[in-house]
Amino acid sequence: SDSDSDSDSDSGESDADDARKREESKTFFAVEEAETRAGETDAEKDSVSSRDAFHSRLFALLLRYKSIQGYGFQSGVGPRVFATLRDTVGVAFEAFASPLNCFHTKGFCSAFPDVDAPFGSRGDFFKAAARGAFRRGAIQVNPPFVGGVMTRAAEAIEKALSDADTNDAPLSFVVFVPGWTDEKAWSSLTGSRFLKNSFVVAAADHGYCDGAAHQRKASFRSSTYDTGVFALCSRKAEMTLAGKRFVAKNGASFEADVREALAGARMSDAAAAAVKKTVRGAREKKSLGGETDAAKEKDGVLPREKKEKKKENKAAKKRRKRREEKERADKKAKAETGNET
Repeated sequence: SDSDSDSDSDSGESDADDARKREESKTFFAVEEAETRAGETDAEKDSVSSRDAFHSRLFALLLRYKSIQGYGFQSGVGPRVFATLRDTVGVAFEAFASPLNCFHTKGFCSAFPDVDAPFGSRGDFFKAAARGAFRRGAIQVNPPFVGGVMTRAAEAIEKALSDADTNDAPLSFVVFVPGWTDEKAWSSLTGSRFLKNSFVVAAADHGYCDGAAHQRKASFRSSTYDTGVFALCSRKAEMTLAGKRFVAKNGASFEADVREALAGARMSDAAAAAVKKTVRGAREKKSLGGETDAAKEKDGVLPREKKEKKKENKAAKKRRKRREEKERADKKAKAETGNET
């Protein structure tokens, strides 16, 4: 199912209305997106301008996300979860993503349309929801873990599902939020009349795709919090494969699939050990006010105290050798003197 409802037309609207809405649903940066994608793939000599445009837009994109210094806010549930949601309940759209971590490259909303749109973003989720863009389909929602943002997302979901019931349209949402039970968003989701399934995954049992995975060796990070998973759908969607899957075997099938997929996003033991070592080294560096001894020794540069200690050890070794030689000479002299007497 396609979450961009403007591509479907079974609600009795005229062909003219459908055409107008399809036109409105197009990205504001259609030309830029086309040029960017040409620059990504076309390696011919006459594509220099496209390549230049691609590199300029890519630089702007990377600089924007680097400047917010909050890669935790850009973490995603990981490709295994998206593939599971796509294959089991037809999810084809992401409400909160970026060109750096999206799974559905032609179906996602993001925070910065001015730099994201040339790479496929459909704009800001809240603005899209306000104009009624989400009328049918299945959508994954993993908002930044900020109370106000999560609350707005829960309210937008409830409004979209209410409108879907009014229009007799099939619409589903799968929502991932931290297990902060005292948050308003949590209360809104658990109390929703559209809720069909929900469960909590312990922090130790899952992880997320790191928001900085594009520049790190380890793509995943272990979760800091428990995660609540909520499946909601309109009355019409209850009869779809997605709606039936949400409640099959009292919801156990869907829960098992999602739990297994989330577990695949955990950081490996080796990666966790490497991160721990890096963090420990950074703390040591901070406490010493400079580069760690291990790093300096690796580069052949040692602290003055350590150098002096090494020199002292070498000098002590020389003294020990001279002392041992003297002792051997004394013993030899004594032995010779004894023999003469």
